[in-house]
Amino acid sequence: YAGPPVRVQYLRATRITAFNASPEPVRAGAKVRLRGTASKATVCAAGSRAVGCRAGQLGRWLPVARRSVSLYFDPVGPAPSRLVAAVRPDANGRFTVRLRQDVAGTWRAELRQTATFGAARSRADLVNLRA
Repeated sequence: YAGPPVRVQYLRATRITAFNASPEPVRAGAKVRLRGTASKATVCAAGSRAVGCRAGQLGRWLPVARRSVSLYFDPVGPAPSRLVAAVRPDANGRFTVRLRQDVAGTWRAELRQTATFGAARSRADLVNLRA
């Protein structure tokens, strides 16, 4: 085969952990607090001098601080999911935001894929309304 070389791109894994929407249940129109932690996998080989690589980072998870986390709400019923807010995690990868909730539904957080990082989605957290 004499064609151009094939470029293989490996995306670094990302994840959103400890995602929680509270309180549960909540009164209609009250604020619910969404929080979680965004992290990225290291890809530093032993002895690497690449930017951002430090000794002992192989196979560890580091905080994601500069990428925006999108927060989606999927109301119970036929209405579609919608983007409600975007938040940037702190230096430790943690994010917290308070948002108003008028109907019962499910919250989730997402990191979009970039040229070097894969996408991540949190587990869904259902919040019902208090009677």
